[in-house]
Amino acid sequence: YRSENEPVVTDLPVILLIDGGTSGAAEVFAAALVDNLSARTVGEQTNGQGTLQSEFILDGGSVLIISTKLIDRPVGKPLQAAELRDSGIEPDVRAPTRDFITNFYFDNTGEDETELEESFFRSLDKAVEQEQLQAGIEEVKKIIENSRHREAA
Repeated sequence: YRSENEPVVTDLPVILLIDGGTSGAAEVFAAALVDNLSARTVGEQTNGQGTLQSEFILDGGSVLIISTKLIDRPVGKPLQAAELRDSGIEPDVRAPTRDFITNFYFDNTGEDETELEESFFRSLDKAVEQEQLQAGIEEVKKIIENSRHREAA
């Protein structure tokens, strides 16, 4: 659907936090904002499973559900590409950085640790969320600062 109305808000910076769990309606929404230059993204590449499924009832009452359509982004390319690594939305700002997980591991485990506890993964998830939120806040600050510099010029 294409709106014929003018945007309600045009001058607010919008940063979307995305990751591999961003899929379905959230991923379609993020693609719409990104492709229409209404938002920037911070985080990790989204899920990229942009398909619609159809249900086929078979003899004997079994049901077959298969993907029958691809969901296209506003720029015209599908959310789900032929190559998995090309699927989804690549963030404008990657957070956490590539070294974050490695550093977290070494900072939060002992030398003789062979099996990680569930608490390690819970702590890691929380740390990643905090890192992404902080990166999002920093991105908003940059946008506001750049806006001030343009207004002053």
